[in-house]
Amino acid sequence: MLAGLLKGNVHDETVLEILEQLCLDDTKLPEIGKLVAAFEVIRMLPGTSAKPVTGTGWYTKDICHEFHKLYVSSLTAYANSLRILSKAHSNLKSLQKVNTTRKTQPAIDLLKSQLPHFFEQVWKCMYLLWCITDSRILRHHFKLLLACQYLPSPSNQGIPSENVVFGCITKEWRLEVVPESDQASNAGLLVHAEPLVDAGQAKDDERSESEEFDSTLEFPKLDKSFMRWMQLQVAYRVGLDILTSKSALSASILQKLEISIITARYPSDLDREMDP
Repeated sequence: MLAGLLKGNVHDETVLEILEQLCLDDTKLPEIGKLVAAFEVIRMLPGTSAKPVTGTGWYTKDICHEFHKLYVSSLTAYANSLRILSKAHSNLKSLQKVNTTRKTQPAIDLLKSQLPHFFEQVWKCMYLLWCITDSRILRHHFKLLLACQYLPSPSNQGIPSENVVFGCITKEWRLEVVPESDQASNAGLLVHAEPLVDAGQAKDDERSESEEFDSTLEFPKLDKSFMRWMQLQVAYRVGLDILTSKSALSASILQKLEISIITARYPSDLDREMDP
């Protein structure tokens, strides 16, 4: 399913076109051609069309870097699609709370007309992540990262602002890179600010963080935790596909459905439990 998606379109756009719109870092964009070529090589091997390919399939050392860029850029695009939708929805709610005037009504109408496009962006990004998660390649990739000790436990300490990481959202609902001058001024602004501590406490914290990182290397199933986190991201979308299918519900009921979006945070502690 993933290879077919990479070769084709998500509705009216290619995978690369979606990623280019919502991932500003060109270095994270994959070379789709290399991924498709690797799949075609495996597909053309004798006997592969009649039975599943054993081992890692078309995931090889030649394309693991490109697949990693596909994975990272897809997550970035999904995050930005959610950020844009959330901001647009929040702006609309704020405008609707005040008394409607000739000045605010055009802004409300414009936002209402743009929301379907923003929802479609989220759907496309989530569908791409679904295809990646459904592929065995992601499991192979997580195992490789774990073996190479590149899969530490995620931490919410010392994270810069979303604008620095993902880009800032403009009034035209586009993404722009935060200027270096602003990045420098925001370097100390963290998502979760911590109180100031003395030098002795800082050394203890640094030692504790170092021990925590070392301990993560002893967890043999950390790759499965990352996999479960990805499955949580896309399972809701799969459920909506089933729920909203024509065979499951009549058209009259579909028109009255109120659908919300659910996202899952990363595992924050060593016990690997998922935050709601």
